Amino acid sequence: AEEARAGKGFTVFDGRVLAGAGELDPRRSQKALSATALEMLAGCPFAYFLRYILKVEPPQEQVFEPGRWLDPPSRGLLLHRIYAEYLRKVCSKAPGPASRPPAERELLTEIAEELIAETKETIPPPSPVVYEHEKEELLRGLEVFLKVEEELRQSGSAPVYLELPFGIYSGGTAAEREEEGEELPEPLTVELPDGSSVRLRGRIDRIDRFSSRGEHRVWDFKTGGTYHFDERSYIKQGRQIQHVLYGLAAEKVLRRQDPGAVVEEAGYLFPTEKGEGQRFLRRQDRRREALCALQKMLDLLSAGVFCATADGDRCGYCDYQTVCRFPQPVERMKEKLSCEQNTELHPWKELQEYE
Repeated sequence: AEEARAGKGFTVFDGRVLAGAGELDPRRSQKALSATALEMLAGCPFAYFLRYILKVEPPQEQVFEPGRWLDPPSRGLLLHRIYAEYLRKVCSKAPGPASRPPAERELLTEIAEELIAETKETIPPPSPVVYEHEKEELLRGLEVFLKVEEELRQSGSAPVYLELPFGIYSGGTAAEREEEGEELPEPLTVELPDGSSVRLRGRIDRIDRFSSRGEHRVWDFKTGGTYHFDERSYIKQGRQIQHVLYGLAAEKVLRRQDPGAVVEEAGYLFPTEKGEGQRFLRRQDRRREALCALQKMLDLLSAGVFCATADGDRCGYCDYQTVCRFPQPVERMKEKLSCEQNTELHPWKELQEYE
């Protein structure tokens, strides 16, 4: 194994799966994938193999930290709930600017305090001091959220759907979900440039209408920092392809009531102190390019290619560093990619050309 890894050839010891590789291709199995899974595949096929093929998950036990209450996923989930609950109460589903009550700040605080207290019951804080500190931090950060909302409202952008699931169970009866106009139980089928198709599932944080001509925007709330986002990138080698996939799903939902509805833009909102209220919007006029990249990603699955990334910067927050023995695979993969005889790696190399 060590000899094979040290050589230039791409072998079974480097992430090449030979037996039944075609069955892993969702174009063949019709398995519905999430944008999160696809973005992991684009970032590091080996990490995808561990997480979604072998089902190897990081340990879920909670680590007690005397100075911290909520970990990033729990904090993000709480903030998403606060945003959605607030927007449901102050925004009408009718087109045009949202109507907001005068005491919107008080309403947001009330919702936040209620949900923070509810979270406290399920995730006990290490001490009252830590709880009060993080609660104050959360409430202070909502000022950024309000500022972002005000800017969007002034631009004429108002939510028409919030937390819209597609291809996943959303709670309630089918009749209740249909009454709300949010019944989309089947995964989204996306046609690819080569004539094949793939099924996708997910949950759209927010769909806004921003013109009387049926134009819409899709937003995804991000509660972390903006380090990996910039204005120049479109899909970032497939690692930020979610906006295209969610834009397609949103159009399918909207066209049930308005056949002419169009998603002109989709992007990411950072309504926290860490994110500084920044917004990254992507025009949806380059979808074919994104779908070509998606096709390359699925070609990797079809060929059973689960190589490690050759970009060590992508490994900083990976849960599988111990498993892959980082940084050795990264350095070795650079050599294997430079060897033209490794034709299996061509889709991976081509994927890196998609900005």
